[in-house]
Amino acid sequence: QGDSPTGSLVREAVERANNVVFETAEKVPRQTGMGATLTSVLVRDDRAYIACVGDSRCFIIRNGRVSLVTRDQSLVESLVELGHLTREQAESSPHKNVILQALGTRKEVAVALTRLKLYRGDMVLLCSDGLSGKVAAEELLELALAGPTIEIAGRRMVALANERGGEDNI
Repeated sequence: QGDSPTGSLVREAVERANNVVFETAEKVPRQTGMGATLTSVLVRDDRAYIACVGDSRCFIIRNGRVSLVTRDQSLVESLVELGHLTREQAESSPHKNVILQALGTRKEVAVALTRLKLYRGDMVLLCSDGLSGKVAAEELLELALAGPTIEIAGRRMVALANERGGEDNI
């Protein structure tokens, strides 16, 4: 879906970032095994190019609705897709934080790339699982629409995730 000159540039940028993290982890003993999830967006004209590695997420808020754009690269997401778990079972699974890949943990990374047409009034929300794991998509929608600014809405989202435990990065 993201195979265009711009999509290729986004994929290449993520692959380069992966190489930097991987090489640093190999050279610096105390950083061996480090990695990170990544979700990024490049907006060009009326298109968003969304790159994802791991389980950080991208939502689109359009016409008063919220939709998940990315697909988690996680064990439970794979089990849901195969029909072995329901979405509800996945949310409470003890394995819900097991990701299948992360930036910098291997020499090669499979970048999930999505291209999305944007319309006036759309909002793009990027977040780690520290937020999406504590605050439901519908609640994120309510907070984003309540504003009154993007900064205040973001602070309210983080505060709510922290109120609910906030044990992961948000």
